[in-house]
Amino acid sequence: MRRARGTRVSPAPTSLAHRRLLVKLGGAQLEEPAARAAVARSLAAARAAGHELVIVHGGGNQIRALTKQLGIADRYHEGLRITDAATADVVLMVLAGLVNKALVADLGAAGVAAVGLCGADGAQIGRA
Repeated sequence: MRRARGTRVSPAPTSLAHRRLLVKLGGAQLEEPAARAAVARSLAAARAAGHELVIVHGGGNQIRALTKQLGIADRYHEGLRITDAATADVVLMVLAGLVNKALVADLGAAGVAAVGLCGADGAQIGRA
């Protein structure tokens, strides 16, 4: 196997800890279908290489777009979103619904068996 000069070949992962990848995707990476499909193909390559994937995603732009469409004003304090009950519903709709399910569908199309969960599933995160 030829290597580019200055590169290092790591040994194949030997334990589960070395094979599991935690991937954080920003919502901006998932806005456009073509970009989302490219991300899914990259993740499929990691999966095919033997890695287990845990994917966490954002969706701030998508949340802002839906709150605007619904006439809900975005409020922030020192850069942090102030989340009232109506905004919390939008966050759940966008993150657990629109963004999550679109990503799961693209992963499936790329050959990755994926399941989309949110923090409310299995009572991982409670709702006020």
